[in-house]
Formats: sequence, structure tokens, C-alpha cells
Amino acid sequence: MLADAMGLVERRPLEPVVEFFRKIEPTMRWQIYAHFDGGEPRPKDGRFVCLGGFEVGFRINPNGGSLPEFDRNWPDVEPREFLLAQVQRVGIHHTSSPLSYRMVMRTSGTIARIGLDFWPMYEDRGRRRSYYDCPPKEGWLWRGHVPALTAPGPDGGARTTRGQMLLEGLEESELHIALVRARLKAQGETARRIDTCLADRQMATLVGATLSQALISLDLHGLAAREYSLAAELAGIKSECDWLRPPAAPAAILGGGR
Repeated sequence: MLADAMGLVERRPLEPVVEFFRKIEPTMRWQIYAHFDGGEPRPKDGRFVCLGGFEVGFRINPNGGSLPEFDRNWPDVEPREFLLAQVQRVGIHHTSSPLSYRMVMRTSGTIARIGLDFWPMYEDRGRRRSYYDCPPKEGWLWRGHVPALTAPGPDGGARTTRGQMLLEGLEESELHIALVRARLKAQGETARRIDTCLADRQMATLVGATLSQALISLDLHGLAAREYSLAAELAGIKSECDWLRPPAAPAAILGGGR
């Protein structure tokens, strides 16, 4: 176990353990969560070998990690033979609005270690508190902030608003990947429409990084609807309706029929 200057523990396998598993399964790779600020060797030929000589298959670190399609240099991104994800240790857990959870996948690309426990926890005074707790020096507002993604439901865990936002952010991240991949072969008007969608989303992401609530004024749902409509069209699924021209509601819903 290694501790950095901030006292945050980083766990790594001991050399005898690495050697033992290398003998019984030479192709095995490791999962590791660390800050990776201690002079780790850079990945070579797409493979990541940490200090200590063990190869990593899943690398998790705070505030870093993305799929290749989220890289600014896409598609000229160096291929890698390992998964990379970021863990949200503090940011979205303590001080963010539910809408931030919808955007975190669009800014990080990948995310790991998000708990789904829904048992309520309380302070001594009876007020619900965060599952991840907060340092005592933080304000009372954040001490009472409960960022649970699930809550007790009639049949087990049920998604909270934050949980739903994270799920929608995951779906929109897959949508982003579909559009940037389609852009490689697109030409003419199709290419222009994809570029417009990607540029609008990039602007929304920049705004959201400063103040997530401001995204509401940018018609976030309309932006996502236009992206879904374009992606469906690229996949060969056409519709006469769009965000500005929704399907006509059945008369029974409007009260005009039986």
C-alpha cells in the first residue's frame, strides 16, 4: 500500500503476489485505482505496465479517463489495450445539482466506482447525510446533501433524479460515439448536420462545466432530441416528426374521443 502526500491510500499488489499469478496465468492483467503521479511509465504499444512490473487491464484514477471518441485528437488517437475510467471521488458527490450527473459522462467519457446502496444514513440529530460523508469543515448545506443514485422503493432500489440523470448521460454518451464515428464517412449536408450537432453539444458542455443549471436555458432536451433524430436517420430509421413537430396525440388523450 502506497500513500501519497495528501494521505490518500493507493493499493498495489506486492511483488511476490505479482510473481505468483504470473506463473499460474501469464496473460492476466490487473485492475488498479491510483493517482498515477509517481512517475509511472507511459503506455507502450498500447499496453500499460505499472511500477512493479504488472500489466494493467483496467486503470481508474481521479479526474481522468475517456473513451477514444471523446479525445480531441479523434480519430488520430493512439490505440490502447486497457480500459481507462475516472472515479468521481468528491465533485459530483457533495456539491453538484442533479443535472450535473447528466453531464458527467459527457465530460469524462467513462466513470467508475459509483455506489448504488440505498439504505438511509442519518446524523445524530436525525438529518439524512451523504453516504460519502463530508469533512466537518464544510458548510451545513453540503453536510445535508444526499447524492444517492438509488433510494428505497416498493420492490427494492429505485432510481433517484440523480440516478436517472446519470443513466440519460450514459445513453447520450453512446449517442455521441455514434455521431463521431458516422462523421468519418459522412459528406456534404450530412457532414454539416453532424458537425452542427457536435458543435452545439461542445458549447453546452463548456457552459455546463461552469454552471450546470445554465444548460436548462440552452434547451438541453431539444439538443438531445435533435441528436437522436439525426442518429436514427443515419441508422436508416426515418420519421416525419422531430423536436419541433412531435407526433400528434391520440384524441382520447386530449379528451376528444372515447
